[in-house]
Amino acid sequence: MVEKAQVTFVHGDQSLAGNITSTKRVEWDADDEGTTDEEFKGLTLPKSRAIDKKLPRIDQRNLIPKGSEEVLENIKLEEKPKTSEASWIQQALKKHFLFSSLSSQQLAEITQKMFYASASKDQVIFKQGDNATCFLLIAKGKVEVSINGQVRKELGSGEGFGDLALLYNAPRSATIKALEQTYLYGINRATFKRLLEDMMTAQYVENRKFINEAKFFNVMTEDQKDALAGSMISLRFKEGENILNEGDLASSFYVIQEGSAVVLKEGKELRQMTKGDSFGEQALYYNTVRSATVKAQTDCRCITLSRETAQKVLGSHIQIISLRNQQIWAFGKSEVL
Repeated sequence: MVEKAQVTFVHGDQSLAGNITSTKRVEWDADDEGTTDEEFKGLTLPKSRAIDKKLPRIDQRNLIPKGSEEVLENIKLEEKPKTSEASWIQQALKKHFLFSSLSSQQLAEITQKMFYASASKDQVIFKQGDNATCFLLIAKGKVEVSINGQVRKELGSGEGFGDLALLYNAPRSATIKALEQTYLYGINRATFKRLLEDMMTAQYVENRKFINEAKFFNVMTEDQKDALAGSMISLRFKEGENILNEGDLASSFYVIQEGSAVVLKEGKELRQMTKGDSFGEQALYYNTVRSATVKAQTDCRCITLSRETAQKVLGSHIQIISLRNQQIWAFGKSEVL
């Protein structure tokens, strides 16, 4: 499934130009149009696909958010409904792997940049092998997904398709046809990547500031802190939700940014934690299982660092940093020392 894919965003990607000005061959790189791995089994997909014609252009350029690339999909751009559907759009976006980890503020920014469009009954929105520029979310109506001429599924309100068009300049892996008058919200690749770059910059600044304040990072050099700030991601947990489970495989380390949490072992409370407290350090330098459960006592936000990333950024310094922090914590808790 595509949610397992690891994606690297490259600044200044010159492959994002949306205009096709000549015939060329594009290497096949199937992207997910709402199709599962099981549905792909047994299908013979072409290794390459010739794009031998220009796709229709949309004339209503004033309906595309300023600074966006042209939309190549066969849809009619419309004025957005006067009644705001921002809340509904954000809830729908959270169901898609590309947007599931974004904050409410980030989802609001993306929603604001989305355009509104329509497709008539039996209208083909795009064909398998067509060039891709945008992700589309169904507001009203229904579409049919087909691969190699075989109908695979139908999608309705709240479901999206064309996810990977936001990441890769690759041909469509399926054909999408409107089964009835259909209305869609969409965002194209250029707009999405600009927003993402802005978000990543803002996240780096926030992470760097937090690293300066959190006790765990005090023993690190400034260069190490700079490297970590660009590698850590932010996760949110609801009150009562388990952040870690005792006995689970451990592969990441956490620091609380907001809220509070409690450490439990076999149901017994061991420790209360608040902003700046960290847990899961051992996961950074060897394979192990969680020795305790950590539960959010309030709505909680943590920054997390995976073992793989930590080893790349900190190398052999991981154990030294963790040992120093354990010594500092032990001295602080000791009644004798």
